[in-house]
Amino acid sequence: MKQLTVVLLGALAVGLVGCGGKPAEPVAVEAPQEAGVTEAMASQAFAAAVAREEAATLDGGENLNRMTEVLDKRQLSRHDVDGDGVNDTVVGVVFLQNATGDYAQQKLLAWRWVEGALVELDASQVPGGELSAYRVQGTTLEVDLLMRGANDEPSIDTRTFAIGQTALEWI
Repeated sequence: MKQLTVVLLGALAVGLVGCGGKPAEPVAVEAPQEAGVTEAMASQAFAAAVAREEAATLDGGENLNRMTEVLDKRQLSRHDVDGDGVNDTVVGVVFLQNATGDYAQQKLLAWRWVEGALVELDASQVPGGELSAYRVQGTTLEVDLLMRGANDEPSIDTRTFAIGQTALEWI
């Protein structure tokens, strides 16, 4: 993580001198560090999970089922679920597609900051399929799934999950 340091030159910046006729000394002031889950941490965790998901599609042969992420459909956001003003949860959606474009899948992934570490949450209760949107509200995650009914008419099915320390649990 890069640190941003601001150097205040005080009176030297305008050509003045400090008390007693001595030039003022530069003072280094450290910029406040972002608390909780940073954007860099979230991106790194998401990239590792995406690599794992892509590797899971390799079939060891001609890789006819190999899927890769469609980057412009990536969704990744950080949230404060415990209300202390610090981002402690990351939610992301990976969109994987095969080379011919005739098959795709989306998967929701999530992490929680637990005792100084970013821990991936078990999201196995979140159904796969086409995710239309998601919202984090307090300690809950709402996921809108696009469903196809009779005559292929679309509808939205909203499912709600509790964001726990180790899992997203359907409530």
